[in-house]
Amino acid sequence: MRPTILAAMAILLTACAGGLERNAPEPAVYRLTAPAVQGGSPIAADLLVLRPVVAPGLATDRIATAWPGNRIDYYAGARWSDELGAVAQGTLVDAIRAAGRVRFVEGDPSHFRATHVLGVEIARLEAEHFWPP
Repeated sequence: MRPTILAAMAILLTACAGGLERNAPEPAVYRLTAPAVQGGSPIAADLLVLRPVVAPGLATDRIATAWPGNRIDYYAGARWSDELGAVAQGTLVDAIRAAGRVRFVEGDPSHFRATHVLGVEIARLEAEHFWPP
């Protein structure tokens, strides 16, 4: 190729790549935490916590909010640390482990023989806005 064609291609590629810059700030990342639960008798069980089934509109890393009229919207600039089902599963596993009542708790079924399985469905999880009267 001619040097002028190569130079023109390089300028065009540089101009295209320059348009890919991101000016928006990075989103804030949130995670779920469960309250500490103490007490109760130990249970002789090996528990597998399945990934929760998440309702449509919530199966994302975006954080939903409910508005009057059953409208769902998402917080701008805010995300879960992963897709909601994965975040909830990790939170459940951590909370059950911390309670110390079962012999073994796992969220990954590979290489794990569970005696009990916990399935969860997330049908609703959003922030509610309360406006002053």
